[in-house]
Amino acid sequence: MISLHIQDSHIFENYTSQIQKAHQNFSHLYTNGSVLFPDVDVLVEREKIEAFARERQGKYDSIVLLGIGGSALGVRAILDAVKGKYYNNLSTPKLFICDNVDPGEISDIVSAIDISKTFFFVISKSGSTLETLSVYEFFKERVQEAGLPFGDHFVVITGENSKLHKEAASQGIEYFFLEENIGGRFSVLTYIGLLPLSLLGVDVCALLDGVTHVKKRFLSSDIQENTALQSALVQFDAYQSNIENTVFFPYASNLKSLGFWYKQLFGESLGKNNIPANLFVSVGTTDQHSDLQLFVEGKNDKLFLFLEVENFRHNPKVLRDEAITFGDILGISCYGTKKALTQKGRKNSTISLENLLEQTIGALIVFFEFQVAYLGELLGINAYDQPGVEASKKISKQKLQEKFISSKLF
Repeated sequence: MISLHIQDSHIFENYTSQIQKAHQNFSHLYTNGSVLFPDVDVLVEREKIEAFARERQGKYDSIVLLGIGGSALGVRAILDAVKGKYYNNLSTPKLFICDNVDPGEISDIVSAIDISKTFFFVISKSGSTLETLSVYEFFKERVQEAGLPFGDHFVVITGENSKLHKEAASQGIEYFFLEENIGGRFSVLTYIGLLPLSLLGVDVCALLDGVTHVKKRFLSSDIQENTALQSALVQFDAYQSNIENTVFFPYASNLKSLGFWYKQLFGESLGKNNIPANLFVSVGTTDQHSDLQLFVEGKNDKLFLFLEVENFRHNPKVLRDEAITFGDILGISCYGTKKALTQKGRKNSTISLENLLEQTIGALIVFFEFQVAYLGELLGINAYDQPGVEASKKISKQKLQEKFISSKLF
């Protein structure tokens, strides 16, 4: 389902004590319940999701997701991976993600939807995310003006006893809780991602089955078995060589959004204590024609993490009477890129995916979550907080409160 290919497996021998300590530290957090993302496959009540989807199936033309960061990026990543980036052109209900307070974007969404045939997901773990609350209030007014029941057009996913939880209860809106010890950026395989994906035709049970399939391996203390820990160690080794940048390089257009989800997971988890958690996303073959010159002959300060797909759902021949497919060109182009980088001494490793079906994507999501968690332990940092983000939120909120004293948003 998922395999990892690295340039030099002997690097493990150089870090025996660090590997043992990182695994022990993570295992302690996991066994005492401080970190719960590995158990999403058992914590989520699948029957609830199936019932939720059955009740609403076929009733709406549009789904609008009101959330930001970890509340939004993962849904787009999984939908693009399993349904394709042109999903909205080919299927209904259409998905609109409102993850900004950009007035142009909000106005465009209003123009694109029929409010009477739209269902809104309001997602904030803290229940106090300013951007999410503001767009919720905006669309709530429009639903009210249309004379529509809130309970038929909204669902809330938040933390228990949060401001948003209390709002949902007072308005007759159904709500789901997020586990306390699963951070937003680790939460796509909880109700946060699974509920909207269930309405978009994604097999959410298969996503969770993917977690079950690989979890034991990623919890293993055996470095030869635990590919998530291996990948973390490759990254850690690159940092020891003063390689401060990582390029995530999927060779599949439908995995570009996954790159943006991974970028948040990586940067927000690891960008602390002056750690250079710089991750950039390039897509093959497209960015061979924009980035590769820099990668091959520019400064040698990048680690490359390739992602290859072995079997595409559809893989047409280029010419009807010849054997060559587009997948052949894509795969060999990836080989050529890796070979050129290796010849120039650029460090790289490759993740191979069997396919882009839900079970494989679920396994890939939790692979990255484990990788980042282990890398946090190797670096000696807390991968689960985000003090830099919180500081910005506090400054912005204080400034807005000073300017708009009477607003009910605060």
